[in-house]
Amino acid sequence: MLRRLSVENYALIEKLEMELDPHLNIITGETGAGKSILLGALGLLLGAKNDGSAMKDAARSCTVEGTFALAGPELEEFFAENDLEYAAETTLTRIITPAGKSRAFVNDVPVSLAQLREVGTRLLDIHSQHQNLILSSEEFRTSALDTVAANGELLTQYAAQYARLTELRRRLAALREEAANGRRDEEWLRFQTEELTSANLRPGEQAELEEELARFLHKEAVITFGTGFQSNVGIISALVGRHDYVICDRENHASIYAGCQMSYGKMLRYRHSDMEDLEKQLARVPEQNGTLIVTDGVFSMGGDIANLPEICALAKKYGARVMVDDAHGLGVIGEGGRGTASYYGLEDHVDIYMGTFSKSLASLGGYMASSSRVADFVRHSSRPFIFSASIPPANAAAALAALRELEAHPELVTKLQENALYMRGLLNERNIKMRPSNGDRIPIIPIYTYEPIPTLTIAKELYERGVYVNSSLPPAAAPHECLLRTSLMATHTHALIDEAVGVIADVLRGYDL
Repeated sequence: MLRRLSVENYALIEKLEMELDPHLNIITGETGAGKSILLGALGLLLGAKNDGSAMKDAARSCTVEGTFALAGPELEEFFAENDLEYAAETTLTRIITPAGKSRAFVNDVPVSLAQLREVGTRLLDIHSQHQNLILSSEEFRTSALDTVAANGELLTQYAAQYARLTELRRRLAALREEAANGRRDEEWLRFQTEELTSANLRPGEQAELEEELARFLHKEAVITFGTGFQSNVGIISALVGRHDYVICDRENHASIYAGCQMSYGKMLRYRHSDMEDLEKQLARVPEQNGTLIVTDGVFSMGGDIANLPEICALAKKYGARVMVDDAHGLGVIGEGGRGTASYYGLEDHVDIYMGTFSKSLASLGGYMASSSRVADFVRHSSRPFIFSASIPPANAAAALAALRELEAHPELVTKLQENALYMRGLLNERNIKMRPSNGDRIPIIPIYTYEPIPTLTIAKELYERGVYVNSSLPPAAAPHECLLRTSLMATHTHALIDEAVGVIADVLRGYDL
């Protein structure tokens, strides 16, 4: 509240000293008596610009000074934030020099006009005649009543309590959302717990899986890897040393090539299933160097079967070892689904099997089956094996259950082969061009689509009509030999195969294929 006002050398005022009543003050007078001049002086005090006509005597300074009685913690905070000295009675001073320069002070401390205006707006409110509309504002009238009634402290308390209420409401909303999320999480965690409980997981199931898989494959030992890709990388990089050679079929899986590149040995390649070319590559290897021949058992893109009899014969002739990637052979061919070596009766001639749990065993991970000596060497020298975690217990349990199901029901393998033969017959009847294969009973059936863009669009149309196929594009397929790769299951019925072939034929006709 303004308690005292002093005006010197301002407009018509030579010198004026006013003591104001703490309640109500009314200034009256005739037109020209100086009422508006007094308001102008107050404007200067509150930081208004000098219009150049402030001084009565141009040779002297114009000074306006007001003393205010302050109250309320908000003003103390404002003074502290602006590095000003707070006092219960605060004096604002504005001086205009004869040169027209302005000086401003708060409790004798120099301040800028901007600071003076900031302080002034919190101490005094001046309404000109043209601002009368503000008087009808409910907010203004309420503010005026609060001022007269000295409700400042109550308003401060209310503001603090309202802010507290707002914060509590926000926290309540957050807690309700957290509770809802907790209920959803609890349902999911309960489901997971029930599933894990029903799975009846037991310690040592991974060891059981390795032991039973070794027995099934007629090998001494099995070690497991995190993925099939990692299996090939881990096996080959460990076994092929600095002075060794690794010889690969050109259509081997990419993981085999990755393993060769990570090894310290030298890689040679032979044309796909070309045994003459394989022998040429074997003849290039110096007699004193070790050699590992690596081949897919069932080739993942073409669905054809490796010529293991001749590969093993050449390996024996040149003193090489044989490794078979049987990811697509296990559960598909051989006695009871034991794979490519079993299919040819050459289990004792293949040194290393590699396979995955993500195909016929419907889980996750990969494995190597070999002699105990080779398995121990890989365990202690394969970086992908040493520096990777084991497969999750649930995946080990799932693979073990699937293996036992395969052993108990060898007729599933027969049914799968029959489905493959049946589908190939239907595709031939409809003159659909398939990649030639020596494996009529292999459930990988590649259909030629030749170019990348048609391959992708055809696969999309088939998917939209309920038939899922894999697109095979370069580098997985040779240029201009793109494929659609179908994959069958033992549980597919002839009716489902009929429907799928009908959709495939219908879509391919739209592309003149």
